[in-house]
Amino acid sequence: MKSLLLISVFLLISGCSVNLIGKKAPPYPEGLETSYGACVSWALGRDQFCEVSVSDLRRVGENPFAVIVQKEIGRSGNKAIWKITDQTEWPEVHSGEYLSFGVCRLNGAVDHSIIAVVSDNEEQWHVAINWVMRIDLNSGKFIPISPENVLCENEGWGV
Repeated sequence: MKSLLLISVFLLISGCSVNLIGKKAPPYPEGLETSYGACVSWALGRDQFCEVSVSDLRRVGENPFAVIVQKEIGRSGNKAIWKITDQTEWPEVHSGEYLSFGVCRLNGAVDHSIIAVVSDNEEQWHVAINWVMRIDLNSGKFIPISPENVLCENEGWGV
């Protein structure tokens, strides 16, 4: 029983219990930030290409612990105000892999709403390994999909 209590306290302190679904941002809760992300709603058209985005979530200065989906609900000057519509744990990423928040293809068709853990190599397209999510642009929710036939662009290729 004592070890269960210690594990619960550790999870609470480590950030695993932070759930921002339904919250507006910025500002993010004190001590949390996003460091990078991508617009994923290109399929909605040029005027709405960044209406839905996916980002990392981390404690300031630390590695990410979650991935969030955000839908734009307004603007403050030139900055978007987001509603966080979904959140999932940051996937396990091994050496020689990374989480791609970029242009992916499924069965050869470009799909900006896919993020995936991919192999890191010198090829133009990186193969999805085991963790792939598609963002439903209507609901703003993550949908797990098979990594089969998913490739993500190596954004540094040819540079």
